[in-house]
Amino acid sequence: MSDSSFKKATSEELLINYCNGKIEKKTVDNLHFTKINDFDCNKLGDYKFCTTAITYEGTKKLALHLNESAPRSTFLVCENDTHCYDILNSFKNIDAIPTIVDRIITGNSYNQVRTEPFYFWGAEKKYQLPEFITPVESFADAYRIKFFLVNTLHAICAWMGATKGFEFIHQSVLDPQISQTLKNIGTELCAILDNSTSSIDSTSILKQNLTRFANTKLMDSVFRVGRNPAKKLCLDERIGQPISLAKQMNLPFESIELGAAYAVDFAAIEARRNVRKSYNRLVSYLEG
Repeated sequence: MSDSSFKKATSEELLINYCNGKIEKKTVDNLHFTKINDFDCNKLGDYKFCTTAITYEGTKKLALHLNESAPRSTFLVCENDTHCYDILNSFKNIDAIPTIVDRIITGNSYNQVRTEPFYFWGAEKKYQLPEFITPVESFADAYRIKFFLVNTLHAICAWMGATKGFEFIHQSVLDPQISQTLKNIGTELCAILDNSTSSIDSTSILKQNLTRFANTKLMDSVFRVGRNPAKKLCLDERIGQPISLAKQMNLPFESIELGAAYAVDFAAIEARRNVRKSYNRLVSYLEG
């Protein structure tokens, strides 16, 4: 890590994002990045927080650059799980904080980080957190907020869009019928969250996410978002889980159930699309 990368900082809360060894662009104020191989753990003591947004394998590589003699530092572990947290927490001089980060990753563009920044970033309030982190009672609460108000809505939006012939999520969410259905589903999801998590403004998060889905710059395919519909319908997944909770709490879930029904038509459309792609490749080969 070069000294020049640190001189860009304008506050003590410099965040370093290691993302599979690639340098990403700034997503929030004072968020800077470097390659894993350029990482210098001796610089960590100069900054209040660092953050990782990498895979389990990437975290293991990062750990090779850490040592017990490095300055004490705090890492916000952005993986939506606890495996990477366990690695970093094994170092006595690192205070690791498991966090839930919500950002739509389409895989279409390396520059999408500029158009889809971190929105919901949550962690347990028992930790000393920076102001941009949303404090929640438990890691499970943070995960459920993200899971329901992004993943559940996203999947149903994709399924409904595909049945209308749309290719992208932003086309789907801008359709009046789909938009109204998503709002109805969101209302039911917010009621479930309000009865099962710590105090949050679920309505504001819902409104924000529907706006995000309409971002035309993401060019997010309905087939990427809607893939594996059978799995998504399971009771421990993004569709089955909120329905199960609503049933236990005697809360309405008719709109979620309506959205779930579109998974069947989506599966048929996806299967035909995949067969058509394979057939076209075969024809191209034969004619080549």
